[in-house]
Amino acid sequence: MLLAIVFFLVAGGALAAAVLSIARFQATAGALDVQGVRAYWAARSAIEWGTFQVLDPNNSQALAADQLPACFASPKTLALPGELAAFTVSLSCQRFPSSGSHEEQQNRLAGYVLVATATQGAPGSPDRIERVVESRVVKCKAPVTGAAPDFGC
Repeated sequence: MLLAIVFFLVAGGALAAAVLSIARFQATAGALDVQGVRAYWAARSAIEWGTFQVLDPNNSQALAADQLPACFASPKTLALPGELAAFTVSLSCQRFPSSGSHEEQQNRLAGYVLVATATQGAPGSPDRIERVVESRVVKCKAPVTGAAPDFGC
């Protein structure tokens, strides 16, 4: 009888340890999922910032009607507020063509490739989070038929 009691205590302890291990794993996975979503939105907000910079809707670069905006200094590190402040966010920009523009009838076009990377944690650590978001943007100007200030197509 004593042997049966010892067996059930050991089996019950092993079962309890397994249940606790699974619960701890699920809690950790849930926390990493939340951080992954935050990393995505940190990268996404960098893309939104970069898109505004290259489209230059307010003509803050004071460009002529036939000139298209250049990329910002790349890579750019952005500091985000609140819950996203824990992430290191890097944004790069590449312009096509690198200078001048592509001509289509009276329209002048330039394309931009924006790549944002949001990271948290040391490389190689089990709690490292990294998300990369890429966006392609085209800016068009029609200097002959457009309206000031940016002569948009």
